[in-house]
Amino acid sequence: EASLVLYLQGLCAYWGLQCYLAIIRDHGGVVGVLLANARKIITIILSFLLFSKPFNARHFVGLVLVFVGVYLGYLSKREVKVSLESNKGSVKPSSAEKRRKMKVYTEGSHEHSV
Repeated sequence: EASLVLYLQGLCAYWGLQCYLAIIRDHGGVVGVLLANARKIITIILSFLLFSKPFNARHFVGLVLVFVGVYLGYLSKREVKVSLESNKGSVKPSSAEKRRKMKVYTEGSHEHSV
């Protein structure tokens, strides 16, 4: 019986990971992280709904802090993604161009003695 439970847990973990990787492949890493965090929040909410637990002011504050943390994580990842997308159009100098600029700089900085 224990080996059956272990096998089913492994099977569920495998399929969960496959779904998570498909989400990342199709929609990007930010969406994957957001869904993973949303799953954690839903788990917390369901634990209070399914199991009779008292819900007091501390629980509410904790839940609000979790929501704020997830939202701030979303904003920071969105800003990084936007800044990366805005830099795609910029042309970076090639290695040869960098070497040429460095050579001009070093040659011009030496004093020549006669």
